[in-house]
Amino acid sequence: MKIHYSELDAYLACPAAYKRRYIDGIKDIEESSALHVGTALHLAIKTHFEGGDAEETFLMYWDSLKETPMIYYRHDFNDLRQLGIRWLGLFVKMHAKKFTDFKMEELIEAPLFFDDVHDNGEIIIEGTFDMCGLYDSVLTMTDWKTTSRAYKENKIIKNPQMYLYAYMYRYNYGELPKQIQYKAFRKDNGGIQTVQKELTEANLELQLENSRSIVKMMLNSRAHNLWPHTFDCWCKD
Repeated sequence: MKIHYSELDAYLACPAAYKRRYIDGIKDIEESSALHVGTALHLAIKTHFEGGDAEETFLMYWDSLKETPMIYYRHDFNDLRQLGIRWLGLFVKMHAKKFTDFKMEELIEAPLFFDDVHDNGEIIIEGTFDMCGLYDSVLTMTDWKTTSRAYKENKIIKNPQMYLYAYMYRYNYGELPKQIQYKAFRKDNGGIQTVQKELTEANLELQLENSRSIVKMMLNSRAHNLWPHTFDCWCKD
């Protein structure tokens, strides 16, 4: 059985919302502006590293969405447009030069083995990492995030995403990244925050065990049609 990381993330946030999206196939008519800002930033950063104009790419994508129904929170369309321009200027000037010898936006997969027999003892986890390469000469798994305020450092410790990506990277390329990091694009001050953590075999295994537990719960929900609703989730049962 193949599971994309985004499914684990969705299930962890709210099993009922996971069912709505991945089992029932229900998509919301209006999407969060944060989703589109993230997409625009990913495209722009990729364009920069391919030798193109990051700001031009961002504006081309963002301006094409002017009539698209979106849910806005603290910032409107023009606010986010200006933030994107500011972020990319900072990224190109202060952050991009620290990355060398990298791979980016690559879909990879790896088996996630269980001690007990679970779907023939093996689940295939797949995901697309943003970037993995040398960052200040250290092999680093990096992910771009947008945030409304300072990014809490404990998020990188508790979230299995980057650990799974690092695990899959080692499975495919034979080398475990030495650290994981988020580059958090902040809406409150227009800055870019770097949140890093050293990656060791011990904390990798701890997070892999956490991921195995999430997979087991998700498969149990599927088997018994049990989809509890997380209290603070927006979705409706």
